[in-house]
Amino acid sequence: MQDWERRSKITTPESVTLDFQLAGPGTRFLALFLDLWIVMTLMTAITYLLAMLISLVFATGLTSDTDELVGAILFSLIIVAQFLIFFGYWFVLEAFQGGRTLGKRALGIRAVMRGGYPLTLSAALIRNLVRIVDMIPPPYFAVGLISMSLSRDYQRLGDLAAGTIVVRDRSYRAPASGLYFAGLNPAHVLHWDTSAISNADLELIRRFLARRTQLRPGARYSIGIRVAGRFRQKVAGADPNLPPEVLLEGIVLERQARSTRPTRAA
Repeated sequence: MQDWERRSKITTPESVTLDFQLAGPGTRFLALFLDLWIVMTLMTAITYLLAMLISLVFATGLTSDTDELVGAILFSLIIVAQFLIFFGYWFVLEAFQGGRTLGKRALGIRAVMRGGYPLTLSAALIRNLVRIVDMIPPPYFAVGLISMSLSRDYQRLGDLAAGTIVVRDRSYRAPASGLYFAGLNPAHVLHWDTSAISNADLELIRRFLARRTQLRPGARYSIGIRVAGRFRQKVAGADPNLPPEVLLEGIVLERQARSTRPTRAA
């Protein structure tokens, strides 16, 4: 299948240019159909095993009332298991396997954040919850295909909602420094007052931001919450609902901006 090659160039605040080769619709759909085959195989296997269990239960000769109750429970388990497999497959693998499902791994592509850094847990959740809209009408996936065709970066609706792109592995290189600031524009922090943040506090924040891409998603999330919680009350003017890492990025950005402001003569 002929794929349309397109590249995405992103310049970080540290003036580092990241150049990715985007995965086109052809490659992404091949990965999707491979993933769907795996998911359907898993769903069929689970359904078959639970159906056998239902048959064994009915064969025990229980009372009709008990048969109905057990049958209803097992039937509910089938529905729940299919739901968890269908929606959990993409979320779990993308969240904990570097943005790659088995289909994406086979095709040499992965989902990453729009700024080039690894997929976050929230982004993995959002892009896969919106997947059901992209798949309308099944099995043609017309909504997702139209969205990718209209998007410069081949983003389906789930990508647009989560702020993600899908790139080819051979072109992907995460930023060498963790100090990328995808969540905030420097102009948004000019009114912040971080004077209560000491230099030692700032160094702690910078160390976390520099190491975060090396942490497992769960550890990164929990540490980020603790670090941000320690300093959130010390930052005047910041939105109290900012995500932890965005707040920490903003603190560093504000201090950088402050250091470049001209000092007034006495």
